[in-house]
Amino acid sequence: MSWRCALEHDRRALAEAYGDFVQVALPGSSIAAVAALYVAIGKAHRNLRMAAGITWFARGSRLPASRHHPTRWETGRSPSILRLPLFPNEKKYQAGSIRMSLTASIIIPAYNASAFLHEAIASAQAQTVRDIEILVVDDCSTDGTWDLATSFAARDPRVIPLRRTRRGGPSAACNTGIECARGRWIAVLDADDLYLPERIERLVALGEERGADLIADNLLEREFDTGADLGLHFPEAILSREEPLSLAEMLHWDMPDLPGRARMGYVQPVKRREFLLRAGIRFAEDVEAGEDFLFYFECVARGGRFHLTPEAYYVYRLRRGSVSNRAASAPHYSAANRRMLTLARRLSDPGLLEALLQRQELLDYSSFVYLLEEGEVLRALSYVPCRSSTQLLARFRAVRSILAPPRVA
Repeated sequence: MSWRCALEHDRRALAEAYGDFVQVALPGSSIAAVAALYVAIGKAHRNLRMAAGITWFARGSRLPASRHHPTRWETGRSPSILRLPLFPNEKKYQAGSIRMSLTASIIIPAYNASAFLHEAIASAQAQTVRDIEILVVDDCSTDGTWDLATSFAARDPRVIPLRRTRRGGPSAACNTGIECARGRWIAVLDADDLYLPERIERLVALGEERGADLIADNLLEREFDTGADLGLHFPEAILSREEPLSLAEMLHWDMPDLPGRARMGYVQPVKRREFLLRAGIRFAEDVEAGEDFLFYFECVARGGRFHLTPEAYYVYRLRRGSVSNRAASAPHYSAANRRMLTLARRLSDPGLLEALLQRQELLDYSSFVYLLEEGEVLRALSYVPCRSSTQLLARFRAVRSILAPPRVA
């Protein structure tokens, strides 16, 4: 974890203790900056043994000064400016009371989500476990997403807005949250979905009881526009098990030709942060769809224990136009599966490899059909398996005959 991220999180424990400010110039982002920070904090409060929070924002961004934002880190050219609290309300702060870790970090990746982000944050705030942090990662939104996130942070110190410097997609936003997370468990909440209040408490308890590295619940599907409940994503019998998932079982429940909507890639497990850090696993930032299942697959391939529970605490709201519901996502799912094939070849499991190759054929066919319908014939041909130039030519002629206008008699 970068020191900027680490320092940010200590702001929570100081949120009720701030008053006037002292302003300090820091020399860029070097080690000298860290030393100057600790000296400045010591002057502000001699009993404070830990760094006050720094909110690290994109170059040129500004956080409005308020009683609810005790610090401001501006990444201007030079020098950087840090505003530190003087803690007049000393009785509200006890030295050494800052927790080094929390039960969970909830990451909410958000891009132009101002119309519904408030509902996601509110559901995270309503968790029965109170020692959590809510990392709202704004992925360069052009609407009021950032203002909404900072307004929640002004009322609840557990809400920590983070702003990326460039648009990177959901995977990049999740990775930003993981780098800054302090919780023992990490959970992701899509900006258009909701948590039921007991979700973190129940999943963390089950995860600790079973020694899991990932643990996922069922999904309660809900129509986004009407709010009508549509039932459970998976039949309860599928998730009623004590033993961890194998890679073969994961693939079985995420095959493209399965009937219905239920896919293992839609679940949102909470993950043990220690495992992610030890294994060095992050979301693939160059894959725009299918990145969740690729992430889970890599976790299990690297020894992670993935457990399930039939209880449903995640509200998955079906919204028109979301990435996971578009036919245009087929090429991205295909790319994600190729990454899984690379991982599987290192495991020396012929059955797993065969299942992935079958899945690849199905995804490539979906990509081929979609691109053909879009008129991208050359790209479509790249998804046709050919072992020779003669076979490729034959396929091209077949495609051309399909696309040729019918002859008028």
